Amino acid sequence: MKAKTPISHQTILRLPRYLHYLEEQAANGKDRTSSTEIASALDMTPSQIRQDLAAFGNYGAQGYGYNVPALYNEVKRILGLHIHHKIAVVGAGCIGRAMLEHLDYASYNYEVLVAFDIREDLIGTTINHVPVLDAGVMQSWFDENDVDICILAVPASAARSVAKHLSTFGVPAIWNFTNVDLTQKDMNCVVQNVVFRNSLFTLTYYLESN
Repeated sequence: MKAKTPISHQTILRLPRYLHYLEEQAANGKDRTSSTEIASALDMTPSQIRQDLAAFGNYGAQGYGYNVPALYNEVKRILGLHIHHKIAVVGAGCIGRAMLEHLDYASYNYEVLVAFDIREDLIGTTINHVPVLDAGVMQSWFDENDVDICILAVPASAARSVAKHLSTFGVPAIWNFTNVDLTQKDMNCVVQNVVFRNSLFTLTYYLESN
């Protein structure tokens, strides 16, 4: 039996862009699109669109293109958005608060259960209806509750130690906003690093190269 070709990381990174495009088209009542239209909207090439989507299945028809609602639902499925995911936030300061207040989790089947912090002025409060608990009770809380994802928004100096603790608590995935590159080699979980300065440095590169 022929081994399945691994999906490239770059292909996976493009899937959310396709999802948002299809979401907008569906909201506008459009039921059909093409790789040419998608490529034009996203500043890509039609062949790249077709290649990316073909990596997951046969979703289009020659002469017709793609059915917008059907493809939208398929991309949601590929990204795992058809499954309910539970989230905990560790660190309820500026970044953690922003993550609690400004992301539309419910629309994509996520549920934020709890936030943790060490600051006495935050413990016992709620942010966008999410309770903020003392970080000292994290282990007992995780012993009694299952989550799929932890948003990590603690100071950089605490990032590695807190992440390792979360891994030992059985957290399967960490969305890391500490500006510290965490690796999976010391943790038994999936890690996605979001390093703001790297994005800024990339922007500066393009600014100066142009």
